[in-house]
Amino acid sequence: EPLAELIARTRWVLFDFDGPVCRLFAGHPARGIARRMASWLDARPGGRALAAGASLSKNPQALLRAVGTRDTEGGTVRALESLLTDEELRAAESARPTPYLTEL
Repeated sequence: EPLAELIARTRWVLFDFDGPVCRLFAGHPARGIARRMASWLDARPGGRALAAGASLSKNPQALLRAVGTRDTEGGTVRALESLLTDEELRAAESARPTPYLTEL
Protein backbone atom coordinates (compact mmCIF):
# COMPACT_ATOMS: atom_id res chain seq x y z
CA GLU A 1 0.00 0.00 0.00
CA PRO A 2 2.71 2.60 -0.81
CA LEU A 3 0.13 4.80 -2.56
CA ALA A 4 -2.17 4.77 0.47
CA GLU A 5 0.77 5.78 2.69
CA LEU A 6 1.70 8.59 0.35
CA ILE A 7 -1.86 9.91 0.32
CA ALA A 8 -2.16 9.58 4.10
CA ARG A 9 0.81 11.84 4.74
CA THR A 10 -0.05 14.36 2.02
CA ARG A 11 -1.19 17.73 3.33
CA TRP A 12 -1.78 19.59 0.07
CA VAL A 13 -2.38 18.74 -3.56
CA LEU A 14 -1.77 21.30 -6.27
CA PHE A 15 -3.69 20.81 -9.51
CA ASP A 16 -3.00 22.44 -12.83
CA PHE A 17 -6.61 23.21 -13.65
CA ASP A 18 -6.12 23.52 -17.40
CA GLY A 19 -6.06 19.90 -18.43
CA PRO A 20 -6.38 17.56 -15.47
CA VAL A 21 -9.43 19.27 -13.96
CA CYS A 22 -10.95 21.33 -16.77
CA ARG A 23 -10.41 22.90 -20.15
CA LEU A 24 -9.81 26.37 -18.71
CA PHE A 25 -9.43 28.14 -22.03
CA ALA A 26 -12.25 26.37 -23.88
CA GLY A 27 -14.35 29.52 -24.26
CA HIS A 28 -11.63 32.14 -23.79
CA PRO A 29 -8.60 30.93 -25.79
CA ALA A 30 -5.06 31.37 -24.49
CA ARG A 31 -3.90 32.60 -27.91
CA GLY A 32 -6.17 35.65 -27.63
CA ILE A 33 -4.97 36.29 -24.09
CA ALA A 34 -1.34 36.21 -25.27
CA ARG A 35 -2.20 38.67 -28.07
CA ARG A 36 -3.83 41.07 -25.61
CA MET A 37 -0.83 40.78 -23.28
CA ALA A 38 1.54 41.50 -26.20
CA SER A 39 -0.55 44.54 -27.20
CA TRP A 40 -0.46 45.77 -23.62
CA LEU A 41 3.33 45.40 -23.61
CA ASP A 42 3.64 47.19 -26.96
CA ALA A 43 1.81 50.18 -25.46
CA ARG A 44 4.37 50.50 -22.64
CA PRO A 45 7.75 52.16 -23.13
CA GLY A 46 10.32 49.37 -23.48
CA GLY A 47 7.64 46.68 -23.28
CA ARG A 48 8.55 44.96 -26.52
CA ALA A 49 12.19 44.72 -25.43
CA LEU A 50 11.09 43.02 -22.20
CA ALA A 51 9.20 40.41 -24.20
CA ALA A 52 12.25 39.85 -26.46
CA GLY A 53 10.55 37.80 -29.16
CA ALA A 54 8.12 36.05 -26.84
CA SER A 55 5.41 38.60 -27.70
CA LEU A 56 4.51 36.38 -30.66
CA SER A 57 3.96 33.45 -28.31
CA LYS A 58 0.57 31.76 -28.21
CA ASN A 59 1.20 30.92 -24.57
CA PRO A 60 0.43 33.63 -21.99
CA GLN A 61 2.58 31.91 -19.35
CA ALA A 62 5.59 31.87 -21.70
CA LEU A 63 5.14 35.57 -22.34
CA LEU A 64 4.88 36.31 -18.62
CA ARG A 65 7.99 34.21 -17.94
CA ALA A 66 9.97 36.03 -20.65
CA VAL A 67 9.07 39.42 -19.21
CA GLY A 68 9.79 38.23 -15.67
CA THR A 69 13.35 37.29 -16.57
CA ARG A 70 14.08 40.77 -17.98
CA ASP A 71 12.02 43.15 -15.83
CA THR A 72 14.64 44.14 -13.27
CA GLU A 73 12.33 46.51 -11.39
CA GLY A 74 9.40 44.09 -11.38
CA GLY A 75 6.64 46.62 -12.03
CA THR A 76 5.89 45.52 -15.56
CA VAL A 77 5.79 41.81 -14.76
CA ARG A 78 3.51 42.44 -11.76
CA ALA A 79 1.11 44.46 -13.90
CA LEU A 80 1.25 41.84 -16.66
CA GLU A 81 0.57 39.08 -14.12
CA SER A 82 -2.46 41.02 -12.89
CA LEU A 83 -3.72 41.29 -16.46
CA LEU A 84 -3.22 37.53 -16.92
CA THR A 85 -5.05 36.81 -13.65
CA ASP A 86 -8.03 38.85 -14.86
CA GLU A 87 -8.01 36.92 -18.14
CA GLU A 88 -7.81 33.57 -16.32
CA LEU A 89 -10.76 34.53 -14.13
CA ARG A 90 -12.73 35.39 -17.25
CA ALA A 91 -11.69 32.07 -18.80
CA ALA A 92 -12.87 30.19 -15.69
CA GLU A 93 -16.41 31.42 -16.33
CA SER A 94 -16.58 29.35 -19.53
CA ALA A 95 -14.29 26.45 -18.55
CA ARG A 96 -15.48 22.93 -19.28
CA PRO A 97 -14.78 19.94 -17.03
CA THR A 98 -12.30 17.37 -18.26
CA PRO A 99 -14.21 14.33 -19.54
CA TYR A 100 -14.47 11.48 -17.01
CA LEU A 101 -13.02 13.56 -14.16
CA THR A 102 -15.90 12.65 -11.89
CA GLU A 103 -15.17 8.94 -12.38
CA LEU A 104 -11.62 9.51 -11.20
